[in-house]
Amino acid sequence: MVWTGDPRLTAGPRMTEYLHSVFVPGTRLGPVYDLSGDVTVVELIHAATIRIPSGRLGVGTPWPDDSFSPWHAEERPDGDWWELAERIPPGAYRVETAWTSAPFEYQGRTTDMRDCCGTRLVIRDEPVVGWEMALGAGERVEDVPEGLEPGVYLETGLGCFADAAHWGTLTRLFRKARGETAGRPGESEQRAVEALPDGNELVRDDRAGADLVTLAVDDGTMVSWLGRTAEGEAAAVVVAPGVMMLSNRARIEPRD
Repeated sequence: MVWTGDPRLTAGPRMTEYLHSVFVPGTRLGPVYDLSGDVTVVELIHAATIRIPSGRLGVGTPWPDDSFSPWHAEERPDGDWWELAERIPPGAYRVETAWTSAPFEYQGRTTDMRDCCGTRLVIRDEPVVGWEMALGAGERVEDVPEGLEPGVYLETGLGCFADAAHWGTLTRLFRKARGETAGRPGESEQRAVEALPDGNELVRDDRAGADLVTLAVDDGTMVSWLGRTAEGEAAAVVVAPGVMMLSNRARIEPRD
Protein backbone atom coordinates (compact mmCIF):
# COMPACT_ATOMS: atom_id res chain seq x y z
CA MET A 1 0.00 0.00 0.00
CA VAL A 2 1.33 3.43 -0.98
CA TRP A 3 1.59 6.02 1.80
CA THR A 4 -1.31 8.44 2.17
CA GLY A 5 -1.06 11.21 4.73
CA ASP A 6 -3.54 13.02 6.91
CA PRO A 7 -5.54 15.37 4.63
CA ARG A 8 -5.10 18.18 7.17
CA LEU A 9 -1.34 18.13 6.56
CA THR A 10 -0.80 16.83 3.02
CA ALA A 11 0.15 19.26 0.26
CA GLY A 12 -2.46 20.21 -2.30
CA PRO A 13 -1.94 19.46 -6.01
CA ARG A 14 -0.23 22.77 -6.82
CA MET A 15 2.13 22.67 -3.86
CA THR A 16 2.90 19.00 -4.54
CA GLU A 17 3.79 19.84 -8.13
CA TYR A 18 6.01 22.70 -6.98
CA LEU A 19 7.89 20.59 -4.42
CA HIS A 20 8.42 17.80 -6.93
CA SER A 21 9.68 20.24 -9.59
CA VAL A 22 11.72 22.94 -7.86
CA PHE A 23 14.81 20.73 -7.50
CA VAL A 24 14.84 19.74 -11.19
CA PRO A 25 17.00 22.14 -13.27
CA GLY A 26 15.27 23.16 -16.47
CA THR A 27 11.76 23.18 -14.99
CA ARG A 28 9.71 26.28 -15.86
CA LEU A 29 7.69 27.37 -12.86
CA GLY A 30 5.63 29.91 -14.74
CA PRO A 31 5.10 33.69 -14.52
CA VAL A 32 5.64 35.64 -11.33
CA TYR A 33 4.29 39.04 -10.32
CA ASP A 34 5.96 41.98 -12.10
CA LEU A 35 8.48 39.86 -14.00
CA SER A 36 8.78 39.88 -17.77
CA GLY A 37 8.92 36.13 -18.31
CA ASP A 38 8.86 32.69 -16.75
CA VAL A 39 10.78 31.66 -13.67
CA THR A 40 13.04 28.71 -14.54
CA VAL A 41 15.01 26.41 -12.24
CA VAL A 42 18.59 26.86 -13.42
CA GLU A 43 20.81 25.22 -10.81
CA LEU A 44 20.90 22.74 -7.94
CA ILE A 45 23.76 23.34 -5.48
CA HIS A 46 25.05 20.85 -2.93
CA ALA A 47 25.60 23.50 -0.28
CA ALA A 48 26.79 21.45 2.68
CA THR A 49 26.68 18.20 4.60
CA ILE A 50 25.50 18.69 8.17
CA ARG A 51 25.76 16.39 11.18
CA ILE A 52 22.62 15.62 13.21
CA PRO A 53 23.98 13.22 15.87
CA SER A 54 20.84 13.33 18.03
CA GLY A 55 18.44 12.53 15.19
CA ARG A 56 16.43 15.57 16.31
CA LEU A 57 16.10 18.30 13.65
CA GLY A 58 15.61 21.93 14.67
CA VAL A 59 14.23 24.49 12.21
CA GLY A 60 14.04 28.24 12.75
CA THR A 61 16.35 31.25 12.85
CA PRO A 62 19.58 31.81 14.80
CA TRP A 63 18.65 35.47 15.39
CA PRO A 64 16.51 36.54 18.34
CA ASP A 65 13.61 38.63 17.06
CA ASP A 66 12.66 41.67 19.17
CA SER A 67 10.08 43.00 16.71
CA PHE A 68 7.11 41.88 18.84
CA SER A 69 8.22 43.38 22.15
CA PRO A 70 11.39 44.79 23.77
CA TRP A 71 11.79 41.70 25.92
CA HIS A 72 11.20 39.12 23.15
CA ALA A 73 14.92 38.73 22.43
CA GLU A 74 15.57 38.09 26.11
CA GLU A 75 12.82 35.45 26.22
CA ARG A 76 14.21 33.64 23.15
CA PRO A 77 17.95 34.39 23.21
CA ASP A 78 18.74 31.49 20.88
CA GLY A 79 16.29 32.59 18.19
CA ASP A 80 12.77 31.49 17.28
CA TRP A 81 12.73 27.81 16.38
CA TRP A 82 11.04 24.50 16.91
CA GLU A 83 12.04 20.86 16.93
CA LEU A 84 10.32 18.65 14.38
CA ALA A 85 8.30 15.75 15.72
CA GLU A 86 9.76 13.57 12.95
CA ARG A 87 12.90 11.76 14.12
CA ILE A 88 15.63 10.95 11.62
CA PRO A 89 18.49 8.43 11.98
CA PRO A 90 21.54 10.07 13.61
CA GLY A 91 24.07 10.89 10.91
CA ALA A 92 25.27 13.39 8.30
CA TYR A 93 22.86 14.76 5.69
CA ARG A 94 23.22 16.54 2.37
CA VAL A 95 21.69 20.03 2.13
CA GLU A 96 20.85 21.30 -1.36
CA THR A 97 19.51 24.63 -2.64
CA ALA A 98 17.51 25.18 -5.83
CA TRP A 99 18.08 28.40 -7.76
CA THR A 100 15.79 30.05 -10.27
CA SER A 101 16.24 32.74 -12.91
CA ALA A 102 13.72 35.11 -14.47
CA PRO A 103 13.93 38.23 -16.69
CA PHE A 104 13.03 41.47 -14.95
CA GLU A 105 12.47 44.68 -16.90
CA TYR A 106 13.08 48.05 -15.24
CA GLN A 107 13.26 51.42 -16.99
CA GLY A 108 13.65 49.77 -20.36
CA ARG A 109 16.45 47.44 -19.28
CA THR A 110 16.07 43.70 -18.72
CA THR A 111 18.13 42.05 -16.00
CA ASP A 112 18.28 38.52 -14.66
CA MET A 113 16.58 37.92 -11.30
CA ARG A 114 18.21 35.00 -9.50
CA ASP A 115 16.64 33.58 -6.33
CA CYS A 116 16.75 30.58 -4.04
CA CYS A 117 13.33 28.92 -4.25
CA GLY A 118 13.94 25.84 -2.14
CA THR A 119 16.30 24.25 0.38
CA ARG A 120 16.14 20.55 1.18
CA LEU A 121 17.81 18.27 3.66
CA VAL A 122 18.08 14.83 2.03
CA ILE A 123 17.39 12.04 4.51
CA ARG A 124 17.38 9.11 2.07
CA ASP A 125 17.83 8.87 -1.69
CA GLU A 126 14.46 7.31 -2.45
CA PRO A 127 11.56 8.57 -4.59
CA VAL A 128 9.09 10.88 -2.84
CA VAL A 129 5.44 10.01 -3.47
CA GLY A 130 3.86 12.79 -1.40
CA TRP A 131 4.42 15.79 0.85
CA GLU A 132 3.01 16.89 4.19
CA MET A 133 3.55 19.77 6.60
CA ALA A 134 5.75 18.73 9.52
CA LEU A 135 4.51 19.00 13.09
CA GLY A 136 6.57 20.23 16.02
CA ALA A 137 7.69 17.95 18.85
CA GLY A 138 4.78 17.22 21.16
CA GLU A 139 2.24 18.65 18.67
CA ARG A 140 -0.72 16.62 17.42
CA VAL A 141 -2.54 17.25 14.19
CA GLU A 142 -5.75 17.53 16.22
CA ASP A 143 -4.26 20.55 18.01
CA VAL A 144 -3.61 22.51 14.80
CA PRO A 145 -6.48 24.96 14.10
CA GLU A 146 -8.21 24.32 10.79
CA GLY A 147 -6.66 26.36 8.00
CA LEU A 148 -3.52 27.20 10.01
CA GLU A 149 -0.17 25.99 8.71
CA PRO A 150 2.05 24.53 11.45
CA GLY A 151 5.51 26.04 11.61
CA VAL A 152 7.58 28.75 13.26
CA TYR A 153 6.84 32.44 12.63
CA LEU A 154 9.91 34.43 11.53
CA GLU A 155 10.59 38.07 10.68
CA THR A 156 14.36 37.89 10.41
CA GLY A 157 14.91 36.92 6.75
CA LEU A 158 17.29 34.13 7.77
CA GLY A 159 16.49 30.55 8.72
CA CYS A 160 18.50 27.47 9.53
CA PHE A 161 18.56 23.71 9.98
CA ALA A 162 20.46 22.46 13.03
CA ASP A 163 20.74 19.59 15.49
CA ALA A 164 18.01 20.42 18.02
CA ALA A 165 19.95 18.92 20.94
CA HIS A 166 22.76 21.45 20.36
CA TRP A 167 20.70 24.40 19.08
CA GLY A 168 21.79 26.85 21.78
CA THR A 169 25.51 26.21 21.31
CA LEU A 170 25.32 26.35 17.51
CA THR A 171 23.28 29.56 17.33
CA ARG A 172 25.55 31.26 19.87
CA LEU A 173 28.60 30.29 17.82
CA PHE A 174 26.93 31.80 14.75
CA ARG A 175 26.03 35.06 16.48
CA LYS A 176 29.42 35.42 18.16
CA ALA A 177 31.19 34.92 14.82
CA ARG A 178 28.96 37.70 13.45
CA GLY A 179 29.98 39.93 16.36
CA GLU A 180 26.38 40.19 17.63
CA THR A 181 27.12 38.99 21.17
CA ALA A 182 29.15 40.72 23.87
CA GLY A 183 32.85 40.96 23.06
CA ARG A 184 34.72 40.47 19.82
CA PRO A 185 34.59 37.07 18.13
CA GLY A 186 37.58 34.91 18.92
CA GLU A 187 39.56 32.90 16.41
CA SER A 188 37.80 29.69 17.43
CA GLU A 189 34.36 31.21 16.73
CA GLN A 190 35.53 32.54 13.37
CA ARG A 191 36.85 29.11 12.41
CA ALA A 192 33.54 27.53 13.40
CA VAL A 193 31.69 29.36 10.60
CA GLU A 194 32.30 28.45 6.95
CA ALA A 195 31.05 30.32 3.88
CA LEU A 196 29.18 28.00 1.51
CA PRO A 197 29.07 28.06 -2.31
CA ASP A 198 25.43 29.18 -2.36
CA GLY A 199 26.04 32.19 -0.10
CA ASN A 200 24.82 30.54 3.10
CA GLU A 201 26.97 29.60 6.10
CA LEU A 202 27.81 26.41 7.98
CA VAL A 203 28.42 26.43 11.73
CA ARG A 204 30.37 23.49 13.22
CA ASP A 205 30.51 22.34 16.82
CA ASP A 206 33.20 19.67 16.67
CA ARG A 207 32.97 18.90 20.38
CA ALA A 208 29.40 17.70 19.91
CA GLY A 209 29.89 16.64 16.28
CA ALA A 210 26.84 18.75 15.34
CA ASP A 211 26.23 21.46 12.73
CA LEU A 212 23.94 24.32 11.68
CA VAL A 213 23.36 25.58 8.14
CA THR A 214 21.66 28.88 7.30
CA LEU A 215 19.02 29.13 4.58
CA ALA A 216 16.83 31.65 2.81
CA VAL A 217 13.32 32.18 4.23
CA ASP A 218 10.36 34.48 3.71
CA ASP A 219 8.90 36.52 6.54
CA GLY A 220 5.89 34.77 8.01
CA THR A 221 5.24 31.16 8.96
CA MET A 222 8.13 28.92 7.96
CA VAL A 223 6.59 25.58 6.97
CA SER A 224 8.78 22.48 6.87
CA TRP A 225 7.59 20.06 4.18
CA LEU A 226 8.27 16.35 4.70
CA GLY A 227 8.70 14.25 1.56
CA ARG A 228 7.46 10.70 2.13
CA THR A 229 8.42 7.48 0.35
CA ALA A 230 5.84 4.89 -0.70
CA GLU A 231 6.43 3.17 2.66
CA GLY A 232 5.85 6.41 4.57
CA GLU A 233 9.49 6.99 5.51
CA ALA A 234 10.77 10.58 5.55
CA ALA A 235 13.05 11.14 2.55
CA ALA A 236 13.54 14.92 2.70
CA VAL A 237 12.72 18.09 4.62
CA VAL A 238 12.11 21.13 2.41
CA VAL A 239 11.73 24.85 3.08
CA ALA A 240 10.47 26.67 -0.01
CA PRO A 241 10.93 30.46 0.09
CA GLY A 242 9.40 32.37 -2.80
CA VAL A 243 6.59 29.91 -3.48
CA MET A 244 3.96 32.46 -2.48
CA MET A 245 5.17 34.78 -5.26
CA LEU A 246 3.86 32.42 -7.91
CA SER A 247 0.70 33.82 -9.43
CA ASN A 248 -2.50 31.85 -9.88
CA ARG A 249 -1.65 31.69 -13.57
CA ALA A 250 1.63 29.90 -12.87
CA ARG A 251 2.23 26.73 -14.78
CA ILE A 252 4.88 24.17 -14.01
CA GLU A 253 6.41 22.56 -17.07
CA PRO A 254 9.08 19.85 -17.24
CA ARG A 255 12.46 20.68 -18.69
CA ASP A 256 12.84 20.33 -22.46
